[in-house]
Amino acid sequence: MDVSIPGGGLLDRRVGSLIAALLGVEHGVTGRALSRTTGVPQATVSRILRRLANLGLVLEEPVPPATLYRLNREHLLLSGLCGLVSVQGELRDRAAHEVAGWRVRPDAVICYGSAVRGDGDSDSDIDLLVVRPNTVAPDEPTWERQVSGLSRLVTAWTGNRASVIEMSRREVGAGLDSGEPFLRNADEQGWPLTGVRLRDLVTSSAIAP
Repeated sequence: MDVSIPGGGLLDRRVGSLIAALLGVEHGVTGRALSRTTGVPQATVSRILRRLANLGLVLEEPVPPATLYRLNREHLLLSGLCGLVSVQGELRDRAAHEVAGWRVRPDAVICYGSAVRGDGDSDSDIDLLVVRPNTVAPDEPTWERQVSGLSRLVTAWTGNRASVIEMSRREVGAGLDSGEPFLRNADEQGWPLTGVRLRDLVTSSAIAP
């Protein structure tokens, strides 16, 4: 699944982008404004809006010389579409919920890479950094089961391979201090699913066992 776009690749990218934009609108918006927000050409926006209006998913309100558009929030299809166009948020919420139930608590779990930047595709990995407390051994059985279980679930949720990097808090601090590129990316752009941002782990108080 392409988690970088609304609809995950199941919906046309342009349709997903328009529905995602309309979800944030309460009182109506013009087609021109939607075109600016989504980057979809205005002629294409008009064509898609007409189709959605014919399905009853979009309500039209003439305000000469313009027309305002908003979602029909009572439509039977809307709840399903909300899930389709919110795949990034759903992935983030599910992963955070899973990690919250771990018996051996991580210092941080960060989702980073193309899933966060929005430039991946259906073949892209879901990149996760799992930060282990310094006092927990990497081969501790419960810890290993948790990390492997998260990897399996992410693949089941998305159809994409989960690329999980597991490091101790001390190793993360040393890597950030030395400018390790993927750690800098995870620190600057990543979603913290639990724990603190990586930069906070390199303070003297944070890296102590």
